[in-house]
Amino acid sequence: MTVKAKDLVQVAPLYYEYIDSSKGKRGSRKFWEVVPSSWDQHGSIMSFATAWGRIGSQGSSKDRPGKSEYELDKLIESKTRKGYRRVTRPDYRVLVPIDGLEPGNVGIVLNVKGWVRWGQAAEILLGGVVVRFPVRFLTVIKAATTEE
Repeated sequence: MTVKAKDLVQVAPLYYEYIDSSKGKRGSRKFWEVVPSSWDQHGSIMSFATAWGRIGSQGSSKDRPGKSEYELDKLIESKTRKGYRRVTRPDYRVLVPIDGLEPGNVGIVLNVKGWVRWGQAAEILLGGVVVRFPVRFLTVIKAATTEE
């Protein structure tokens, strides 16, 4: 995903689903999502939280303190190997409030830097405070126009 300066973005979990219809109605229909719960001043993830369960339910959740972005990538790889696919997060899922962010987790991108080991981080203006956050957790709500 491409994020650029002046985009209006929302910080949201990465959402995955696993649907196994090989057993008909008895097949698996599961979701799994992950969201950073703390990060350093450069935008690198220091810990994250996961949620999982049957599609349509609130499911269960767990904080994973002290987990790095490397461990997050290994976990995502493990889920995709099992057949989970990243999809658009359904509207009925309650947006997880993220510490230090405004309600709704919405802000304006000031700039994007490539200093995070696993990708880019964006500097986002949220309620008068600048926060650096990993780009992979950002969804563009309104793209910046090229007109000035």
